[in-house]
Amino acid sequence: MGEGTPEYWKTVLPRQLHDFVDECFSPLHLHRLSEEDIEKYLRIKPELTTQEIIAKLPDWLKDMYVAFLPGEANKLPPRRPWDHVIDIKPGHEPPYEKNRPLSPKELLVVRKWLDDNLGKGFIRESRSRSAAPLLLASKPGGGVRICQDYRGLNNVTIKNRYPLPLIRETLDALCDAKVYTKLDIIAAFNKLRIAEGHEWKTAFITRFGLYESLVMPFGLCNAPASFQNYINHTLHDLLDRICTAYLDDVLIYSKNKKEHREHVRTVVGRLLDAGLQIDIDKCEFEVTETKYLGIIVTPTGIQMDLEKHAFSTAPILATYDYRRRTVLETDASDWASSGVLSQYHDDGILRPVAYFSSRHSATECNYEIYDKELLAIIKAMEEWRPKLQGTDLLTEILTDHKNLEYFTTTKVLS
Repeated sequence: MGEGTPEYWKTVLPRQLHDFVDECFSPLHLHRLSEEDIEKYLRIKPELTTQEIIAKLPDWLKDMYVAFLPGEANKLPPRRPWDHVIDIKPGHEPPYEKNRPLSPKELLVVRKWLDDNLGKGFIRESRSRSAAPLLLASKPGGGVRICQDYRGLNNVTIKNRYPLPLIRETLDALCDAKVYTKLDIIAAFNKLRIAEGHEWKTAFITRFGLYESLVMPFGLCNAPASFQNYINHTLHDLLDRICTAYLDDVLIYSKNKKEHREHVRTVVGRLLDAGLQIDIDKCEFEVTETKYLGIIVTPTGIQMDLEKHAFSTAPILATYDYRRRTVLETDASDWASSGVLSQYHDDGILRPVAYFSSRHSATECNYEIYDKELLAIIKAMEEWRPKLQGTDLLTEILTDHKNLEYFTTTKVLS
């Protein structure tokens, strides 16, 4: 899987951006803009007034309305130690690519986008020796999304391996939560500057000239790593205690409403101090169920998004709790191993926490059935090692007892 492919981007970006990745990497992306998409983009959308924002906030948060003002997000951020650096592989050079032809109405979209970003100070005219073309794609809800096609630049960029959070670990932190608040950061990537002297590498070509970015745009291979680094620094002592952050999606969780309000105010204050404005229209305050990273989170467990019809039944998985009695069930066939991790809840019901399956290798397919049953146990324990090692309670293992009885009677063990 190449690092310039859509499959790569889907591994580093949240699920809600996967459709956009498909659009951007489609060879037909220039022909997918409808008249309605273009008209919606060109239509001037008035910003919410201060009074309108205050009216949307709960009473206990109204005094922190400044954190939700969209106008603040349109200002060029200051330079920080987290400015985005673009290191080029030795012996390589960012490519210069030709401009791509657009229809007259698409050119209107590009012109408006350029005017908006020049006005904010997010881009400037460039004399760079490199250039990337623009990509235009329809938004799922209508309108147009514009970004630079930096695949050529990404191919010669030294990769930043700063990790994104593991979704499984993120969900494990929510085991005691009863109330949630979800926040979304406005134009999150644009809140970091391109490091001084690196702006020329971000140059992009249009019908109206050559420009370069002063803020971190979407499409750079290391952009997710840079922003995750910054948000982790901003919330470092709060993460996995009262909140979690996956790029620009922040979830605050608490055991009760009283402490929850204190937690929300603490996180909102941190984001405000860090220059990260919050989109009031994408927030949810003090809810007992919310959609986070494509998964429905509730106090009793998690379930898949109901829009995913293949999983639109009852809640599927409970949240793992290190204090509960755990059961590991495994099985093996001729071709694969599988396992279910479950826990007993206060009502005495055993509820599944996670599932796993693994295809046997060519060598493993030749194992005797009792070897395969033991292999299934080993693979399941390796899969859930962080969870199983994190509890002081014994884990009960359920498997095909008859097949494993062979190990207690055989005289030769290999």
